[in-house]
Amino acid sequence: MSLVRIFVLALLFTLRANNAQSQDPARHSVVPLHVMSPGQWVERVWGDFTKPGEPFVFRIHQDEGYITLPHTHPIDENITVVQGTWALGMGRRFDRSALEPMETGTFGIVPKDMVHFAWSKTETILQVHGIGPFTSTLVEPVYELTDQGVFYLTSLLLPGRPAPSSPPDCFALRINAKVRGEAGEGTVVGARCSPSNQITQYWIQKSNGRRFWATLQELKPLSAGPLVAQRPASRLVGTWRVLEFCNVDRPGDTTYTLGRRPIGFFIYDAAGNLSIQAMRAAPSGAFTKDSVPLAGMTELRTSYFGYFGSYTITSDSTVVHHVKGGTIPTYIGTDQRRNFRFRGDTLSIGGVEPWSCRKLVRER
Repeated sequence: MSLVRIFVLALLFTLRANNAQSQDPARHSVVPLHVMSPGQWVERVWGDFTKPGEPFVFRIHQDEGYITLPHTHPIDENITVVQGTWALGMGRRFDRSALEPMETGTFGIVPKDMVHFAWSKTETILQVHGIGPFTSTLVEPVYELTDQGVFYLTSLLLPGRPAPSSPPDCFALRINAKVRGEAGEGTVVGARCSPSNQITQYWIQKSNGRRFWATLQELKPLSAGPLVAQRPASRLVGTWRVLEFCNVDRPGDTTYTLGRRPIGFFIYDAAGNLSIQAMRAAPSGAFTKDSVPLAGMTELRTSYFGYFGSYTITSDSTVVHHVKGGTIPTYIGTDQRRNFRFRGDTLSIGGVEPWSCRKLVRER
């Protein structure tokens, strides 16, 4: 059953279960904290959040590891963590370094129209209250992989519409793939991909019925064949020496960020591991053999670039770098999509927009 259908069924069930409460809001009522079943997303506690002017309370269930992608609401969102450990951040792109932890009992408020995102460190239940209508609009559309196909989402509370396809680098794992992560082993039952955030998160169900979310770099596939999108044989595997390192902001406007003669290597091994290092070939006089003064440290931060992790080849011209660590904090924990092309022993690789001109030659 798809994520969207699970949500709709769970919401309809709780709406009916609490219908008598909303008909007579003046009467006394106590609504205990329920144990939500796997796959249930929302429980309506009081009122109808879709009706203008009506007070409402509802609870949101999120499994461990779930990333709530950037979105907005037309009214202030009042949030109380009633179970688990959650984290909240502001901005149009998901950024782990911007998350503020919220333990059980913590209250948070997000002003209307403010873009925000979140992450569930553990299985979490949130309680949200306000005066309707309440909606949840994604800043950028999200692709959802289900056992019924791929759906195109623009809201976190409404079903998506069927999508004829998804970007080729969205879903490296398929439904029913067997995987292992820090939270245990299980089977892929769904996934959500945000091309703009370069994030794909997979929904995993363990043998005991419990579920968790994890990104591709946090998972190890345990099955192959039709369940896992296979890496095509590629000339990308090997060691590549940096010849050119630049950014093209627009046609005719090229910036050579590490100078005209950079040095470094891009390494893709056959096991799917990645290492990238590049720097200016000739540091200034601020550097000496035995010491690096403060001025030299400042220059070093702008003259060296590097990160490491794993990679997935998703087409004959696209690779996704799964960054685990590096010199750019906003890269860590993200998926960086790169286009590449060959000309003889020369490899050109770069971002989608603008094109980042990294030109390399195969090291023999």
